[in-house]
Amino acid sequence: MTTNPYDAGTDWQVVGRTWKVDGDTVRILRCRDVIVADGMRARIYDDPAWFPRGQAVRIVNLDTPEHGQPGWQQAGDELTAWLAAAGDDLMVTTWGMSGGFDRLLGDFWIAGDRNNTVTRWMLTEGNGGNGWLPYVRGA
Repeated sequence: MTTNPYDAGTDWQVVGRTWKVDGDTVRILRCRDVIVADGMRARIYDDPAWFPRGQAVRIVNLDTPEHGQPGWQQAGDELTAWLAAAGDDLMVTTWGMSGGFDRLLGDFWIAGDRNNTVTRWMLTEGNGGNGWLPYVRGA
């Protein structure tokens, strides 16, 4: 599967609504400014015609219970609450589709504070303050 070169470690602003899939995957629409010919700037967006349900983003380094497993609802609710609290300041850095996932890998953060990421929060404060497990490939 090929990836879009714009998705390699690129910061995006999250626009519109976010859709929870589970505790470690969210569907979003993104936008960002790019430099085009002659130094002119243009804003590009995920096309809702291509992504009517949003672009799927798998949160890096995080492993929460799968749909129907104990804790699944709690993980999803905590993720949703963190994203909602960020409001219009929600950003995402995406790294393309790698690691065997069929969706973008990314981490959400609050504009102006790159240390305030959803991954960090879910690993330390999620799960009722006990933290969710980190993702370990092959485990």
